[in-house]
Amino acid sequence: MFSVSYFCNPGNPQRAHQDRVYVNGVVLTEGILHAVGRRSLRCFVADGVGSMINSEHAAQYVLRQIGRLDNVINSQERDLFQTHLLKINKDLVQLNRNSEKYWKSATTLCGLVLDEHGLMTVNVGDSEILVFRGDMLSRVTTPQVYDELTPNSPLISYLGSSREEMRVDFDSFYHQYNKGDIVIVTTDGLLKAISKKDLRSILNGQGTLQQKVAEVYSVLQEQPAPDNLGAIFITEEEST
Repeated sequence: MFSVSYFCNPGNPQRAHQDRVYVNGVVLTEGILHAVGRRSLRCFVADGVGSMINSEHAAQYVLRQIGRLDNVINSQERDLFQTHLLKINKDLVQLNRNSEKYWKSATTLCGLVLDEHGLMTVNVGDSEILVFRGDMLSRVTTPQVYDELTPNSPLISYLGSSREEMRVDFDSFYHQYNKGDIVIVTTDGLLKAISKKDLRSILNGQGTLQQKVAEVYSVLQEQPAPDNLGAIFITEEEST
């Protein structure tokens, strides 16, 4: 059984809020939620591309379309999921061309499916999956950007815009959940707003996952963040 805690927030009231978070059929636009006793998880974050003015609609659209697949997604259906994502992206590109609401809109997508069959990771763009194990916090996905070493480097893959630019990456450095891991699916705003040292300190502390994530969320609310914030924290529940 897994526990999951997740939040979404503008981070800075002066910024357009373009992040969205999805957990097992629920699309969260703002606030913090917790769930326990989950046998399987389908968790995704979508980060609207900030250079395009309607990108919050793209993020919302993609996660809602994924929600329609919720009952058929499992960790072994990589090819089927890729087929669905190609269709979602194609439809979003058409909306960019033909709908005022979606004109100039695009989004990244990052997430995982974790169930009795195994683990599948998915990445399009520069959101990321982090794994906290022991005292180490490691990124296990590769950002799809021109130059990984340059902050805010332009994206080379995303869903939406007026052309099809999506390349789905199912490869990561994380292939199987290990007991005790805390897996974090997050948009790129999280580590702009809190240092790895401070995040590790909170995750190393006493208490449940819900308490730790509530503390992270509280710390993030203390001052404006440089970017929107969307993150999902996952861990296996302790046996009783």
